[in-house]
Amino acid sequence: MRHIDRPAAPGMRFTQAYSGNAVCAPARCVPTHPEGTKRQSGLPRGQHAPSAAFPYKALDAAGP
Repeated sequence: MRHIDRPAAPGMRFTQAYSGNAVCAPARCVPTHPEGTKRQSGLPRGQHAPSAAFPYKALDAAGP
């Protein structure tokens, strides 16, 4: 993922945050997962619907 760390470079800080998960690991995956933290597709683990829009693909297509 290109430029994902750019907002952090000047010192962007999130001081008030909420996680919809008991453990933060799934919440950290939200930017790269099309369905967020919920499992709704009914597909086996690790598979996604062909129509799923991965945000990192849009960022990559936009270029630098």
